[in-house]
Amino acid sequence: MREFGLGINPAMDKHRMINDVTAFERQTGLHLSLGAKHGLYPKPGLSRKKGRYHVDIFIDAEKIFVDDEVIFEGGEFCGG
Repeated sequence: MREFGLGINPAMDKHRMINDVTAFERQTGLHLSLGAKHGLYPKPGLSRKKGRYHVDIFIDAEKIFVDDEVIFEGGEFCGG
């Protein structure tokens, strides 16, 4: 796993889709990525060829827990 991210932008969720591929990670909810860094965003020292093995996954979850505490429920983050 390359990334484990929690999007917190309430203006973007599964009901308000966006077209900008760079903004999907900011959608409210859980996002994971597998593989190498995107070839789309080149950086010195990172091979663009390895980036072709990158997969982004967006999880449709009603609740997300850390230990026994609910940190995300029903499309909103809990706590402060």
